[in-house]
Amino acid sequence: MRAALELLAREGVLAGLNLKDVADEAGVNRGLIHHYFGSRKTLLRNALDKEMRTLADRVGMETYLNPARRGARSFRAQANEMQLARVVMLLALDGDEEFAPIPFYESSLELLKDEQGRGVWDEDLDLRALLALWYAFLSGYLVLRPALARQLGLAVKTLDARVMSTIGRMWGPLWHEDGTAEH
Repeated sequence: MRAALELLAREGVLAGLNLKDVADEAGVNRGLIHHYFGSRKTLLRNALDKEMRTLADRVGMETYLNPARRGARSFRAQANEMQLARVVMLLALDGDEEFAPIPFYESSLELLKDEQGRGVWDEDLDLRALLALWYAFLSGYLVLRPALARQLGLAVKTLDARVMSTIGRMWGPLWHEDGTAEH
C-alpha cells in the first residue's frame, strides 16, 4: 500500500498506476498483490483507509472540540497529507462504485446528531449534506490548492489561512462557540 502511494506521489495520478510497478516498488511478486488486493482500486481503497486511520489516530478528533476547531484540525491534518486527497479524487474519477469518500461516515454522523441534539446545530440542518459538502470541499480544495495559489499569486499557507477564515465565517451562522444553536 505504501509503495502504491509513493508511486502516485512521485509519478502523479495521470501517469496511472499498475500493479507491476507497485510490485517492483514494494519488492514483492505481482501475484502477491493480486492475491491480497485483486485490483488497483481495492489496493488504493485499502491504502486510503489505512492512511486515514493513521492520520485520525495521530491527530485525534476529540468530540468535545467545537465544530470550527474540529474542522480546522481536520483541514490542517489533511493539508499536510496531500497524497490522500489525490487518492480520493483518483478513486472518484475512476468510477469506483465501492469507494466511500467520507472517512468515518457513521461515527461522524453520530457526532453531528449528538451535537444537534444538544443545540450545537440547528434542528433543521441536513447533517448528511453538511458532511458531503465538507469532504467535497476538503478533497477538491486540497487537490487544486497549489494551482489556486499560483493563479491567485499567493503563498499556499496564506491561501490556506484565508480559506479557513472564510469557512469559519460561513459556519458562523450555523453554530455557536458555547455549543448552542443560533436562531
